[in-house]
Amino acid sequence: TPAYGLNYDTQAAVYTNERIEQLSNDKQIATDLKHGTQILENWKKRVTKQHPENDCPNMVMLNFSGGGLRAGVWSMVVMQHLDSLFRGEIMEQTMLMTGASGGMLAATYMRELYYRQQLGEKINLNDKFYLQSLSQDYTNAMAFSIAVNDLFYPFHSFKVGENKYKKNRAYAFESEWNNNTQNLLEGKKISDYKQVEF
Repeated sequence: TPAYGLNYDTQAAVYTNERIEQLSNDKQIATDLKHGTQILENWKKRVTKQHPENDCPNMVMLNFSGGGLRAGVWSMVVMQHLDSLFRGEIMEQTMLMTGASGGMLAATYMRELYYRQQLGEKINLNDKFYLQSLSQDYTNAMAFSIAVNDLFYPFHSFKVGENKYKKNRAYAFESEWNNNTQNLLEGKKISDYKQVEF
């Protein structure tokens, strides 16, 4: 399944040891190290400003398991519980969120909720509504897509920017995901978070 937004009508990237070594030169490594260090310094400055009594703030790193909808629901339950234990501050003390599949869907949803909270929206990260939204059924839309689009009419397509993609079960899943999560992540790209994460 293609990643929407990427252009697949280009020459394939070369993945050889020589090419990787070209990209991993000392200058690039030093630039990445400087950038990563600055992100950490920015985080520490922000957290210690909010908690001046604590010169060694908690740094939380969350790793989410894959496993489809069950992993997503479990991840949301854990994040909401952690947030209550951290008195509503789990996200501001989180430096890294990583993982796979369903767990990362929940993490992405929580990250967007927190981002909107930072922008001033009245969002309670512990509201069970978000857990219920995440745990809605996705299989009906996907099964319909497999039966209709994938097998019989694989001709429907859509565009993201200048790139065109076929509608398939991945598209059906993403559409259902957007519906279930109030369209908070519809059209979002990783690059949309670049500046705020820095």
